[in-house]
Amino acid sequence: SFQDVTQASATTGSKFGFGASDGTTHGAYVMSKKDGANPTEEDDVDKSTVSFIKANNFTQTIDAEATTSLASGQFTMAWTTNDAVATEVLYLALGALPTTAVKLESFTARSAAGEPGVALAWRTGFEVENLGFRVYREDQGARKQITPSLVAGSALFAGLATPLTVGCSYSWWDPHGRPGMTYWLEDVDLNGKSDWHGPLVAHAEPSLSSVAVVRSMLLSSLPGGEAELQHDLPRAPHVARAAQASAAAVAAGTALAAGQTIKLAIREDGWYRATQPELVKAGLPPTVDPRRLQLFVDGNELAIAMSGAEDGRFDGSDAIEFYANGADTPFTDTRTYWLVEGKGPGRRVPVFQRGDTRCEAKGFPSRVVRQDRSLYFAALRNGDQDNFFGAVVNKMPVTQVLQLDDVVPAAGDGLLEVALQGGTRTSHRVEVSVNGHRAGNVQFEGQDQGVLNVPLPSAWLTEGENAVVLTNVAGDMDTTLVDRVAITYTRGNTAHDDQLDFTATDVAKVEGMTTPAIRMLDVSDPESVRELRGQVVN
Repeated sequence: SFQDVTQASATTGSKFGFGASDGTTHGAYVMSKKDGANPTEEDDVDKSTVSFIKANNFTQTIDAEATTSLASGQFTMAWTTNDAVATEVLYLALGALPTTAVKLESFTARSAAGEPGVALAWRTGFEVENLGFRVYREDQGARKQITPSLVAGSALFAGLATPLTVGCSYSWWDPHGRPGMTYWLEDVDLNGKSDWHGPLVAHAEPSLSSVAVVRSMLLSSLPGGEAELQHDLPRAPHVARAAQASAAAVAAGTALAAGQTIKLAIREDGWYRATQPELVKAGLPPTVDPRRLQLFVDGNELAIAMSGAEDGRFDGSDAIEFYANGADTPFTDTRTYWLVEGKGPGRRVPVFQRGDTRCEAKGFPSRVVRQDRSLYFAALRNGDQDNFFGAVVNKMPVTQVLQLDDVVPAAGDGLLEVALQGGTRTSHRVEVSVNGHRAGNVQFEGQDQGVLNVPLPSAWLTEGENAVVLTNVAGDMDTTLVDRVAITYTRGNTAHDDQLDFTATDVAKVEGMTTPAIRMLDVSDPESVRELRGQVVN
């Protein structure tokens, strides 16, 4: 402040004051220097309890002072001392930078002389959590969207609340545009809020013979990559629990590591056989009672099949058999199984001979998973979970195709699993259909994960390609990303390429094992068999 009313011409003497406040902490300073004073004289005052001081008197006497309080979009000055004399105060109000913001540097619409179409281009100088843009053409006062879906912004590529200070360039081609038409640009943030830029009138440039425009990538067209189709089995219980092992399991694992055990290193999924000579050579005492042999993985006991254990002696012709999983982590490809002689009987896989009436399974549950990993969502706070996802579900429906082999049409219900990741911080609702049949909705909030698990009638499925269609029904502001789509169905007992991965809820037949005899394994008890999978070689 000049400490006085506005002056139209220069005045003798100098008076100046300034202050600041954030609504809680204040500070102010004022100084004056009288013209022609002899000796030279300067007076000043500073205080940390007020945000403005007036001293219009060439002394240290305070004429007026005030504090400042802040409210949404405004501030108020409260005068603790006031001389009731007009004084001009200039101020600069600084608001907090919004979490989401787009600063548009340029927006142009141009066409070549005598050619149809309008090339639209815009550039940002700053972006924070910008999901994308929509372009509209104004026709008779109404805005018509000409971009099929959102033009992808920086939100999926920059970190959460990370400013993109260099901005980005975008473009779009309107083949039906012409000079004189009016265009609008809308930017949308992760909260589902939008800002408008425009109007902009397209103009012709006679010097241009043609306009070349590369359309910017749409959010719904981000690289999809190749589908990861996994013909999978229901996960073994010990695998599913490995990430959340109980304290008892940890204690059991520690005890195993400290005792006399045989470590079996497994790198690939499959059915394994270890003979008595191999185990004894590895350090297992030949005097063990085979009936008390126990196999552990991740602190949990796994059921095994034994041959020759009925006599209580571990002879040279005896062997153990078990199904095991390798590891697939960034740290190792090996999972360790521990064989030990326990204090009581170990868990065993019941064995039945061919011809048993319980061995009549005509198919087995098979799980097919599509889990694309083509898009990295940098703005997602997801802890240790994966930040890579597949297709983006926005305005246009997304189709996920899964290949199913040997579908048993008269089987019972299967299972459909759809997992989506919230992109915007809004309410999400995505309708799911399978081969034209409505299966249900995935409904959830914000940037969480939503999962749909529903029974899937076998009559809906077809041999070969099956289409799972995801349709956003929550509005144009809703954006989700596909994490995975899985179908569990009854698959017939037919081998392809000389191999067949399988399990069964009742009885599974395992052929082509390393033992000379073909045996039937009862896996109806999930607690006694974690997971069985084998190969048919004949």
